Amino acid sequence: MYRRSRWYPLLGFEQMIFKGDMPSADTDCYSFPGYCDKNIFPVVSDQLKQGKVFVYWLTLNSHIPYDRRDIVNYRKGLCGEFSAANEGELLCNYQNLHTQFFEGFAKLIEDEALRGVKVVVVGDHPPIFYDDEARGRFEAEQVPMLHFTVK
Repeated sequence: MYRRSRWYPLLGFEQMIFKGDMPSADTDCYSFPGYCDKNIFPVVSDQLKQGKVFVYWLTLNSHIPYDRRDIVNYRKGLCGEFSAANEGELLCNYQNLHTQFFEGFAKLIEDEALRGVKVVVVGDHPPIFYDDEARGRFEAEQVPMLHFTVK
């Protein structure tokens, strides 16, 4: 993806871990041909415990097409404000996938071995949707960002 094997080393990445380098997961995601974010947490945790290290993790199943089958604990309650059928489904799946990611991430940083780790979570683009109405629910030129130190 994005000729990563050529330019990641130019950025200083000494190790790259992709699907073929990871322990086998039960299934691939439905939204793309790889492992879902939920399967990557143990790999990220292992990397973060190896001392001073920079880990870049590109999440993928929380990107469009926001496939409902990738959601382990679907919560209809996250969907209440969305009305139009197609828009509602995409936005609801989007909210569920992000909730799933951040719940897994919260569990990951509960590990006492990760105390002191500096974390930056940043979107690589504004949320993507196929239609203008769904896109209009988000700021077009803004991406979310979190920065904190694990306590």
